[in-house]
This record gives sequence, C-alpha cells and structure tokens, in this order.
Amino acid sequence: MAMKGSATITINFPLELSRGEIYDPQTVKLYRSTGSGWTTDGITQVTLDVGKGVLVSTVKTLGNGYFAVLATQVSGPVTPELGSHNHVM
Repeated sequence: MAMKGSATITINFPLELSRGEIYDPQTVKLYRSTGSGWTTDGITQVTLDVGKGVLVSTVKTLGNGYFAVLATQVSGPVTPELGSHNHVM
C-alpha cells in the first residue's frame, strides 16, 4: 500500500528478549513483510540509540501492514531462521 509522504516510527526495544535471547543491538532494524519474507525496502533508519534502546525509522510504504524489529542473534535458545539470516523478533 503506497503512502503520500512518509511516516516516522519510534520503537523502544529490549537488549535481552524474554526467552533469554541476546542479539547484537547494532544490527537492530525495522523490516516489513513482503508476504514471503522480510525487507527493508521503503524503510530508512533515522537513528539507532543502543544505550537507550530506541530505533527511529521512516516508512514510505505500508506493504501488507506487517512490521517487525529484527536483529542478529548472538546467543540464547535456538529460534527459527528468517531467510538466510538468523534473526529474532
């Protein structure tokens, strides 16, 4: 779904997830679903404040409306892989 202009999204994220997984905070990004995977197309990262756990991104398309914050996992329980990268939500 196309948008007129863009929307700014601010997300607060934990450095450790409830299942005990730990991820590399430098790799935190907002993704949108394509229906068959995840992409950052149409999404621009504005700021990533790892110390405060805040990600700010602008979105130019809603796609199918499903979004997720993903990052590279560095330790913790095994989680399903998304595409060829090991990420957690």
